[in-house]
Amino acid sequence: GEHIAGITPVGRFDATVSYGTKSSANMQYNWDENGNPVGDRPPSLYYGSDQYSICNNLQIVKGRDLAWLDMEHYNQVCVLGHQAAGTFFGSANPVGKVLQVNGHNFEVVGVYGPRLTGEAANRDEMDNLIVFPYTTRRILGFRLWMPTAATVPKTVEMAVARMETTRELRSSCS
Repeated sequence: GEHIAGITPVGRFDATVSYGTKSSANMQYNWDENGNPVGDRPPSLYYGSDQYSICNNLQIVKGRDLAWLDMEHYNQVCVLGHQAAGTFFGSANPVGKVLQVNGHNFEVVGVYGPRLTGEAANRDEMDNLIVFPYTTRRILGFRLWMPTAATVPKTVEMAVARMETTRELRSSCS
């Protein structure tokens, strides 16, 4: 039968992210005459669980992924997408560094590898993201959206039912 690969709550939110002299407040979307993006672009910020990467086809290349304990302990940690890592840290390893998110400290625990490469990656924002434990919305605010399941529609209902008990989140990978 069908299997649920993973399930995560998801929410997108806006906040000012800064590290040193870099601040998302000063970043904008600019393009040159050929339609190629120019300069630093602000990252998209998401809430997720320890299964966000499974549901979004992301692989850790540095450090670690979000863990269930990060949710349970309200840890102020985050994982950077490939582009966001480059924007804030260049070629330096971001793991262990601390970002300011609306003035709150969040430690970078991992970096995801790129989902897109070459020209497509330069034009697309898919890897320009930062993922936070969904429980840190207590600090940062904003509501969660509906759960996202990496599966086909008829199993989503079951997945949502399973998610009513967040403790079961870690066992909802089949």
